[in-house]
Order: sequence, then C-alpha cells, then structure tokens
Amino acid sequence: MSKGLQIKLSATGKLFKVKGNNVAVSDSFEKRLTDKTLLKKDLKEIAFLIKEKITKNIITAKTYKGGNVARLKPSTIKRKGNSRPLFETGKLSGSVIVTDSGNNVIVRMAKKKYAKKQANTEEVAKYLNQGTPKMVARPFFGITKKDLTAFVNSVMKDFTKVRPSTFKQTVKSANRFINSR
Repeated sequence: MSKGLQIKLSATGKLFKVKGNNVAVSDSFEKRLTDKTLLKKDLKEIAFLIKEKITKNIITAKTYKGGNVARLKPSTIKRKGNSRPLFETGKLSGSVIVTDSGNNVIVRMAKKKYAKKQANTEEVAKYLNQGTPKMVARPFFGITKKDLTAFVNSVMKDFTKVRPSTFKQTVKSANRFINSR
C-alpha cells in the first residue's frame, strides 16, 4: 500500500525544502534563505500553519488552491443528510496532524477509525483528495507556493522581531539559575 497524504518539511543550513507525497505541493519547493537558518521549531511553526490551512479547507470545502471542491451528487446528499462534501462526522477535520521524524517535520492525516466504517481517516482523506473511478477528486490536502512562501515569510518575520518581554523572562530565568548554584 502506498503512503498516505503528507507534506514533508526539512531544512539543511540555509536551504528549506518541502515535498509532498500523493499530494501537490506546487511540485517541490526549495528556498535558499539568506538571512537565517531555519531551526526545527521554525519548521514546526510552518507545519502548524499548513495544518491549520488544510483543516480549514476541510471545514469550508475548499481545494488547497482556494476554489470550491466539487459538489456532492444528490444521492450522496440524501444518504449523508447534508450537502457538505468533506464533512460528515467531524473526524476528518480533526485528523490533520504534525509529526516529528528525525530532521523532518511532516503534516499528514492520522489513522483514526470511524465507528461504522472499516476505513480510517487517512484512507478516506486519500480517496477524497484523489478521487476514485466513481467519485471526482476533491483536492483539499496540499499547499500552494504562494501560501507556503507567506508562511515561511511569517515565521522569518517573527524571528526578526524583538520580543522584550520574552527576553526579560529569559534573562530572569538565567539569573535565577546562576544564583542557585
């Protein structure tokens, strides 16, 4: 069985890379950073921004590119009792997770079991995202180069801000540690 939907973020020195598996990430994305090396915490922050975007896509029935996903067939609406294409129990929207894997941070779908189905959320997300012979694709899981660039710039901008209160707390903690010895 192939891997589920995932977006893998990594940084080596000043080179930031993003790759997708079974999902579009505007192909692959590489950015050479001129003013800062991304740390693991920065990768996690970017990953959580991606996670929030994907979760919002599920709830609002948007593609990762921003358009609406395909509408449901009348027979599906009748069976489900609503016309929300990516939302039935709420389990799918709560299954977008961020995991740590060595030097990488990965945004992926968790494998949560549905009560009445044999499939799990990862499997359902994959067939919703990619479609099947009988169902049109509804590509909610992914990230555009524009969004990814905005997320990276946001994290980079936050890094360059001076945070006096945090700095003062750090100094106080350091002084307490030194004085306790």
